Amino acid sequence: MAVTPSELFDQRVPRGLADQPERAAELALVIQFNVSGEGGGHWTVDTTADPPSCLPGIREDVKCTIDVSVEALQEMIEADPASRPQVFMKNLLEGGIEVEGDATQAMKLSEIFAIGTRPA
Repeated sequence: MAVTPSELFDQRVPRGLADQPERAAELALVIQFNVSGEGGGHWTVDTTADPPSCLPGIREDVKCTIDVSVEALQEMIEADPASRPQVFMKNLLEGGIEVEGDATQAMKLSEIFAIGTRPA
């Protein structure tokens, strides 16, 4: 069964950040995720916070905003970790993902998924 955006951002990413706060802090990310489509929503991942956090809602003080479709997000989650950067670029070129702000933050997206895609 596919991981839903809610499962990823409300459960898995927060658990991964709590389990690996030092690794998360090294990323120095403040990213707003706007997930469109059925089951979508808005979440902010802040690895600069103490402790690092992933919270629902929209923040205005982010370094990067990622607008992503549910389908593109699930494709990245389900991809082999080594191929996630290529899946990200494919979806970026095809319009499944749009990035505003600091693109270097978006390039670390696969590391957030590595922290947050471990099942319980």
